[in-house]
Amino acid sequence: MRRNYDTAYYRELLVRVRERLPEAALGSDIIVGFPGESAAQFEASLQYFDSLPLTYFHVFPYSARRGTAATALPDQCRRRIKKLRAQRMRELGARKKQQFCAGFAGREVDVLVEEKVDKASGAQRGFSRNYLPVALAAGGALANREIAVRVGEYRNGWLRGSVEAPADEQKLAATLS
Repeated sequence: MRRNYDTAYYRELLVRVRERLPEAALGSDIIVGFPGESAAQFEASLQYFDSLPLTYFHVFPYSARRGTAATALPDQCRRRIKKLRAQRMRELGARKKQQFCAGFAGREVDVLVEEKVDKASGAQRGFSRNYLPVALAAGGALANREIAVRVGEYRNGWLRGSVEAPADEQKLAATLS
């Protein structure tokens, strides 16, 4: 695809970022089923992306674009193959995201709460500064505010969170009791 870097450079770059910012959420766009991609090459790609310190993937099956050199390449992958490969890569991405998020269980993080409420659970949702998805059982008064949240288990794509009282409120409550 005419990128001006290789896999070794990309790995080293991610490793350096992770060393300097250990809590950074690192994502990557991944195209599967590019013309000429063999089954062995795809398996090697899965292993490569599994080995990287990535947090999440945006996976896309290759689609031909008129006027690009790739449309004329031989060995175009069949649609079914691209779909299966995209599913496998997304599953790997989901596991990596779960591992990253689970590493924050029990910790306090600042979360920007969204207005949107999940209809099924009634939970408000938000994201931390490093893009941790957090679901809160909280009232609508928290929308559009950044608040301290204690995060628990990761389930169904979201960390479960509970609102932490600010330190000064905790001290006041301790003094009054």
